[in-house]
Parts: sequence; structure tokens; C-alpha cells
Amino acid sequence: MTVAVNLSARSLGDADLPDRVLAMLAARGLPSSALQFEITEEFLLADRTQARAVLTKLRSTGIQISIDDYGTGYSTLPYLRDLPIDELKLDRSFVFPIADDARAAALVASTISLARSLGLRIVAEGVETLTAFTELARLGCDQAQGYFICRPVPAAELDHWLTGGRTGFDLTDFPRLQPPTETKPRRS
Repeated sequence: MTVAVNLSARSLGDADLPDRVLAMLAARGLPSSALQFEITEEFLLADRTQARAVLTKLRSTGIQISIDDYGTGYSTLPYLRDLPIDELKLDRSFVFPIADDARAAALVASTISLARSLGLRIVAEGVETLTAFTELARLGCDQAQGYFICRPVPAAELDHWLTGGRTGFDLTDFPRLQPPTETKPRRS
């Protein structure tokens, strides 16, 4: 299991962060591959050179790097080219209207294609319906998160959910989703 942690803009400016994180993981006997840092595009605007240095060092240790809320920031294409990232998390504002809006679906499809061509995983945020989930699966999205998958659960229920008594849907329950036979026409 991988744990994702949001990384602040201030942390990206801290050259000692990678060494401290590795020490914390080692002290707990955890592999670096068990950790993923999520950063938003906006945090990268301040000092891209320093951010790249910190992210490169983190990623070289096996820690995964994800761009969260992808599509909501500025100058995103240079980040995809220049930064050591593993994953894009497509913002819910693009995902939510996918079932009814042809333009939104086109943006999602092109983002999935771009991510795949760069060797990045793509995660859709804010998936709330079977229709959206099915469309994302059809388009080749790697992962999804949102209320359709599972609503927030109290910590006491998390262990039960993780060990198989899930209260929500697990992506592995839908390995080969097919698009619905009847689809609503999309508005242009």
C-alpha cells in the first residue's frame, strides 16, 4: 500500500527534506516506495529550479511524485517535460461533467493520452457516478477516486475496508468495464 501525502510549497524549498524523509522511513522500517508526495501546480510556480532538485532527489530514492489537481494551475506543460513525476491527478472540475459534456470528455481523453505518451499514471479525481467511472475506464484512465469508489470512512472502519469488508466499490471489482449500452447525448 502506498500512502499519499500533500507536500507544501515551503517543503519544496527545503534542500534537507529528502534526507529527513528517508530517515523517518528508515526509523519505521518502511520502504520509500510506500510513500507518494502530492504537489499542486501552483506550488511549483515559486522556484522551479529548487523544486526540481528536491523532487529529483526524492524520486531517486523510490518515493513517488504526483501532480495533484492537474489542469487548474499555470504553465503545466513545461512541468510535465521538466519535473520528475510519476502521476497526474486530473482535477474533478474536468471529470465531473464528462458524461454530459463532449468538450470535457475531449479534454479528459487528450490528457489521458498525453499522460500515457509520457509514461505517467493518470488518476481521475471526483468520480461520483458509474457513468463517469465507465467513461474513464473506456478512455484508459489508470485509477479513480471519489464518492463512487468510496465515501470517507472513520478511522475505525478503515482497517475493515482495507482487509476486504469494503463499504464502497473497489477498482478491482471492475476490471473490464464496458461503456453502457444506452448513453445520454452529450451537449456540445
